[in-house]
Amino acid sequence: EGEEGEGPTLQPVPVHTRVASLLLAQWRDIHTRFEGGVQSVLQRVRDEERHVINELSVRRWQYKNFLNRPDTRSAEVRSLQLAVNALDLHLRVLDETKNELHARATDLQEKLFEASMASLAAAEEEREAIAADEQATHQ
Repeated sequence: EGEEGEGPTLQPVPVHTRVASLLLAQWRDIHTRFEGGVQSVLQRVRDEERHVINELSVRRWQYKNFLNRPDTRSAEVRSLQLAVNALDLHLRVLDETKNELHARATDLQEKLFEASMASLAAAEEEREAIAADEQATHQ
């Protein structure tokens, strides 16, 4: 018997040559199939990794373009600001000038609101497209 905690020590048993050959052939077949299965699984993991990396790259590029998209709102605000700053101080106190500036500010506010709503609609469309793409990918 083996040491305490170990199972019994196995003794070699004589095996007929034909049985040994048959067992060896079965072992080699099992080993080959197991090795092929492992290689196949690892290849699928590598393929999935490449797919995920490519997908992340596309998403990164899209996000970068999203952040760098042109936005005319700040240019419009800057344009009105420069126009107001260009006015002489004595013209700024006139009621006609004040009314004109208020009208321009109201027009600018409406333009900015329209631009913001257009951006919101575009962002919503993009979000829906991404969600649909992700659903299609998972199916």
